[in-house]
Amino acid sequence: MDVSKAQVLPTVPGRPPDVQQWPRKRPDVGRLEAREARNFWLLISPWIIGFLLFTGGPILAVFILSFTDYTGTAQIPSFIGLQNYST
Repeated sequence: MDVSKAQVLPTVPGRPPDVQQWPRKRPDVGRLEAREARNFWLLISPWIIGFLLFTGGPILAVFILSFTDYTGTAQIPSFIGLQNYST
């Protein structure tokens, strides 16, 4: 190992200092990682869909209705823009 390049590698007690400790390479587990990622998205998707439908949908509807004149009766909402937010 050439120390003249000012590259200092971490050492582990009980091992010779010429054994490179860093960077450590990960073992190739591509298929396992792909399967775990697929299972993660498969198991989390019902929660994401439920969140978008039952939380995101009403929030979006309230945001859109805030720009209309809608009393909650059978009438069709009419767009009034920012008049609901004026003082």
